[in-house]
Amino acid sequence: MVNFFATKGGSDERGAVRAVLRDIVSNQLALRCSWKGSQGEKHSFSKLANVIKMILGSVRINFKDATDATIKNVVKKWLYFAADRNGGRSQRRKQASNQ
Repeated sequence: MVNFFATKGGSDERGAVRAVLRDIVSNQLALRCSWKGSQGEKHSFSKLANVIKMILGSVRINFKDATDATIKNVVKKWLYFAADRNGGRSQRRKQASNQ
């Protein structure tokens, strides 16, 4: 599985992490997750240890110098900005300008 996701691309480790995440996590699911979770509102992605290991391993196949911290920070940001994907940011801006 690690080798399969290593083929997903990315010109650097950040791009590789995002490519893997796009394949394994839908944006709808990403909207309901955060790195640590939040008191019943969001699920903790960091508790998915096997998924994290798979992401770390698949990124390191092509980017051997990628650190755990760098990869995990990309995952955290990707989850944090889930609401901005698929037109979410433009919808919020449009609503704000209409008020």
